[in-house]
Amino acid sequence: MRFLLVMLLILLGAWWWRQKKREKHTVRSTTPTTQATPMVHCHVCGVHLPQTEAIAANGIYFCSADHQHRAGP
Repeated sequence: MRFLLVMLLILLGAWWWRQKKREKHTVRSTTPTTQATPMVHCHVCGVHLPQTEAIAANGIYFCSADHQHRAGP
């Protein structure tokens, strides 16, 4: 009888621990995530960089003003 009581307490403890672990996991998954920035590549050298840092001219992206001038008008 004592053995069954100990086993029941162990099972209840394991169940309680798993429930707590799940609650902690669901709280973390509902936090907002940052949005990904679109990546583009330089027309001259091919390096990839975020679109916000690129220089755009006529739909073509460049990594620097120097590469924009190398590409011509």
